[in-house]
Amino acid sequence: GGIYTWVIEGDTINLTNDGTVVSTDTTRDYLLPGSDTVSLIITDINGCRDTAYYVVDVIGTQVVFVPNVFSPEATNVVNQTLRVFGTNISDAPGEFRFRLFNRWGELIFESDDFILMNDVGWNGTTNGRDEEQGVYTYMLEGRFVDGEAFEKVGNVTLMR
Repeated sequence: GGIYTWVIEGDTINLTNDGTVVSTDTTRDYLLPGSDTVSLIITDINGCRDTAYYVVDVIGTQVVFVPNVFSPEATNVVNQTLRVFGTNISDAPGEFRFRLFNRWGELIFESDDFILMNDVGWNGTTNGRDEEQGVYTYMLEGRFVDGEAFEKVGNVTLMR
């Protein structure tokens, strides 16, 4: 028997010849796209070693999602406000803009803060006054963390 040692981002995973895991950290989560070198070191029963290297390219998932309906009276807290969801969206200043218009094309809400729009969102009011039930149009512009720009235009229904 021998030992197979995987080295991923400085962490070591040891396997015996029969595949038994000697160490416990056998998974790796990559939060951002990029490249990583993984090495495999093989040691046989005589102590002879050899190493193989492989570059892993992590392709990031870039998603932007705006629900098409929400209700401030919903029982599920997530559905009580209009929020923007997504992965790998930049929260750097000047890289996010959300605008909401009523049926007459008047701007009734805007935010340049992705974190705020993701965590809190719009509650269906303008200047402390409830907006009417109906369909609203949004325009969303932003950038992902890799610098790629995105734009999204759509409608959302406010239910009361």
